[in-house]
Amino acid sequence: MAETALAHGADRARVFVVPNGCDLDLFGPQIPPWRPEAAAAWECLAVYAGAHGPANGLGLLLDAASALRRRREKRVRLVLVGEGAEKPALMRRAAAEGLDNVTFLDPMPKPRVAALLAGAQIGLQILAPVPAFAEWAAPNKLMDCLAAGLPVVTNQPGHVARILAEGACGIVVPPFDAEALADALIALAADPARRARMGAAARRDAVRRWDRRVHAERFCAIAESLAGEAARRPAMAPA
Repeated sequence: MAETALAHGADRARVFVVPNGCDLDLFGPQIPPWRPEAAAAWECLAVYAGAHGPANGLGLLLDAASALRRRREKRVRLVLVGEGAEKPALMRRAAAEGLDNVTFLDPMPKPRVAALLAGAQIGLQILAPVPAFAEWAAPNKLMDCLAAGLPVVTNQPGHVARILAEGACGIVVPPFDAEALADALIALAADPARRARMGAAARRDAVRRWDRRVHAERFCAIAESLAGEAARRPAMAPA
């Protein structure tokens, strides 16, 4: 949005970007965990909570689920929460291929999502490889996972990949590579200590860089400053 404004002649000194942020009260270690009935106590839950549309590229998750079954890997369950145009086809495909390591859940209120993430072991940030997403997308689902203290696996290059690298809190796989995605899930499922380190780093990064309250205060300060400038300008004479 900022780039579009600049491309149309906006003054760079008057264009401000306030990033997306985390709700540290709604998500976090203080939330009682919840797990769906389909999940065995010993399974690692890898949760995607968001839209199920063409732009989300969730076929990759089913490709990874198929790779996990082919390798006889039973420690990982993929949980997909949400709604969208692609969901019926995704559910039909999972049923047709016998992907019993995938659970689909209906959309749920944010507090329920927070409880699910508290009961999960891995967060998923998946998008179709649309070039515009690479630098400008930092979706709510990513911020929710960071606040919940989950290691994140993503196929998204650019901005999201840098967030995870700078915070040492996730694994980035190539956009189309279901085998690499399966490798990442297996690696985290097999290493609770690594999950714990990455999860703690995710929460620290959420507190340090992505606190929504801090971002809201900055937004208000910018708005008040600009409003003050406008109030100090001489009124234009009527035409």
